Amino acid sequence: MFNKAISRVKNFLGKSYVHTKNILGHMDGAYTTAKKIYSTVAPMIESMAPQTKALTNNVMKGVNAYENLRSKVMDSHETISNNINNVVGGLKKSGIKLSLP
Repeated sequence: MFNKAISRVKNFLGKSYVHTKNILGHMDGAYTTAKKIYSTVAPMIESMAPQTKALTNNVMKGVNAYENLRSKVMDSHETISNNINNVVGGLKKSGIKLSLP
């Protein structure tokens, strides 16, 4: 019964992780596309309406904030992944078999 519960939790967490990573990947793709579009049209907009310079400055602040957040998330993901691998490796050395995704 305990093994079945652990299996269900592991399955749920694995699917949740994959689903969340997929959604965030799509969001990042949309961000990248929007950033390319804006960087292409921004010079034209600024030449036609110089008062939009403040808008460009605010957009760039948002871009920097997003990229800093993305960097922190990627660093945290790598740290967590390494920690999980270390735990699984330590358990294997102790003779405990544990299969994680």
